[in-house]
Amino acid sequence: MTAVIIIIIIFIIIGVIGYFAEMFKNAFSIQKIKKYRKTKKAETTWKNNLQENHPEHFEMLKKDRIKSLQFHYNKAKYYENINDFDMARGSYRKAVEAARQNNILNDYIFEDLYKKVENDYFEFALKKDPLFNEILRKITPTIKATPGILQSDLFKYFKEIQKEEIQYSLYIAEKSNLVKRIKKGRSYILSIPD
Repeated sequence: MTAVIIIIIIFIIIGVIGYFAEMFKNAFSIQKIKKYRKTKKAETTWKNNLQENHPEHFEMLKKDRIKSLQFHYNKAKYYENINDFDMARGSYRKAVEAARQNNILNDYIFEDLYKKVENDYFEFALKKDPLFNEILRKITPTIKATPGILQSDLFKYFKEIQKEEIQYSLYIAEKSNLVKRIKKGRSYILSIPD
């Protein structure tokens, strides 16, 4: 009788562990966790190096990042409104980077602001930027036909498109779950999500 109860308890424990393991796997892939930890470590190192090696400039840099964010974000919106997509794209990119740095320098208290600026950038790319849509339309069939292709190899198929433009499109596509990218060495393995 006791052995039966122990076996039932073991099966229940295994079932619960399996359930939570599946939930965890779906919520966070191991790849994303590693990337997150690596990114946070690099960001903290960058911030700490600035504080230690340039304490006289640290507070000024924090203020500068906010001003830079405001300047580039306003420029991006202006250029977006007048349909100058190349200028809007560049300004959004600078605004997102300024927001990211501002967030890091201020101990992540501006995470919501960073996410808003980043989301506006993604929305611009997905809904208005003809370059993103044109490049994605061209490269998606190749990625589908050769799942697991390296990003560096994809460039060889599209020599007529600038490498930076493909990188931009793949970055936005990854963040929007249109393309899956997994870091491999100095490149990425590409595939189309199910």
